[in-house]
Parts: sequence; structure tokens; C-alpha cells
Amino acid sequence: ALAVSGVGYAATKDTASVAPAMAPQMDISASKTPPGAQPANSDGTPVDPDAWRDREDVKAMTALKVVYGDMDKGEVWNMFKKFQKDFNRNYTAVSETEEDERFIMFKKNLVTIDALNRQNPLAKFGITVATDMTEEEKGKRKMSSKFADYQTMLDSLPQEMVEAAQKGPDHVMGKTFEYEVKDSA
Repeated sequence: ALAVSGVGYAATKDTASVAPAMAPQMDISASKTPPGAQPANSDGTPVDPDAWRDREDVKAMTALKVVYGDMDKGEVWNMFKKFQKDFNRNYTAVSETEEDERFIMFKKNLVTIDALNRQNPLAKFGITVATDMTEEEKGKRKMSSKFADYQTMLDSLPQEMVEAAQKGPDHVMGKTFEYEVKDSA
């Protein structure tokens, strides 16, 4: 239910940028490494398990990511108020406690967004229409009958994205695809 958005919560509720969520590929020798031996690159040098962090595409994407956990309480509250305005949320119409409950969910989802950004070096996750929702509410929005089968889902994606993905990870790594998110709820 989380989608990606622009830096500093700049995306609108109708659009988002998507970069593939793929782990970087390392240059590891095709031969099997004996147990206990250190893996080596094809030139015989030892594999640095953190070398991928030095790649330019990883550095560029990391520079674009917002770390919500680094924000103070006031900044998070202001971001929540902006979220309410941007996504037309009126919690007081529901109950006296709804805003507090939604703020708790918003903060929990920011923790999830930070975790996803750490786990996916070439993807940028951010605030979306679902950032104040519970897992149950987000689950109700997933896999509508519109996307009940793989082909229907593929047919809904931009052709450029489908063709690049079919060519494999090397053809989508570091690329960004623009598409419109249509909210059916």
C-alpha cells in the first residue's frame, strides 16, 4: 500500500515516481566459493560486501531520501497537518479521538517507510494516501478485481516500464518511471 513520492513529501496525491526495488548486483565470481573461503571477484580480489554503497546510483538515490525518524515531534506533526490538507482528511467529523489515532498510525507508517528506504537502496518510498491507514485498511485497497490476474496488472503499466522489466534488472536499475496513481476508493 506504500508507494513512492518525491523528496520532502513533494508528490501530489495523483502522481508518484517509481524506481525499482532491487538489490544492487555485485561482481561475484561464477565459481563456487569453498566453505570458509572469502568470496572473490572475477579478478581474484576479495568481495567487499558493502561495495554497492559506493555506486553512484545508490548514492544519488540515498541523497534524495527523507529520513522521517530524524525529524523532531513538531516537524512530524506539521507534516501530518500537511498530509491532512493534501489528502482532504477531516478526522473531527469521525470522532473526537480520530485525529490522535490517525497520527499514531501516521508515525508508525513513517517508521515503515524509513525501513523500506533502508532495505531498498534504489527505491524511494514516501508519504502517500495510505500513510494514516491501518494495515487492515490498506489491505482492503490491495488487489482489487481490476488487478486480479498478472496480465491485467501488466496491461495497466506503461509499456516502457514493462519492456524494461522484461529485459531484466540491468535494464531497470536506477531508472525512474512516471505513472499516474488512480485512487479507486
